[in-house]
Amino acid sequence: MKPDKVSSIFLMVFGMVMVYSSYKLKIGSLAHPGPGFLPFISGWILCCLSIVVFLKAGRRIDEKAKRLRELWVGVNWLNAVIVIVALLLYALIFTHVGFLLSTIALLTFLLRARERVRWFAAIGGALIASFASFAVFALWLKVQLPYGIIEKCLF
Repeated sequence: MKPDKVSSIFLMVFGMVMVYSSYKLKIGSLAHPGPGFLPFISGWILCCLSIVVFLKAGRRIDEKAKRLRELWVGVNWLNAVIVIVALLLYALIFTHVGFLLSTIALLTFLLRARERVRWFAAIGGALIASFASFAVFALWLKVQLPYGIIEKCLF
């Protein structure tokens, strides 16, 4: 059975349990709702939506699976892992080294190692982007960023 159908059946059962349990709690009326009013309405909405998902699951799951498989074909997973590790290191050194130095290092690495940009362009682009974002966030928007060696010398 397809995953959408299984999940919709589970949610249908869960919605029915919600409706039954909230009915036992006293629903009340629209003018004077009881403690079970909101769960009762939510349970019915959940049941109706699970029916819609169940009915649509048979038609579109094959098209979705095919599109999803095509989306991930040819992905270089090594690049993704390297970028994630670089971002984790950036997060670790960010508060200790300061915003400017850590951001310049990250952007230089990403531009040079991942995008194969020349050294001059990588360092220049990293400097421009880092100082521009520092100017926007720290100077204009007054966001408190961690100061490092460069920021203490300049400001």
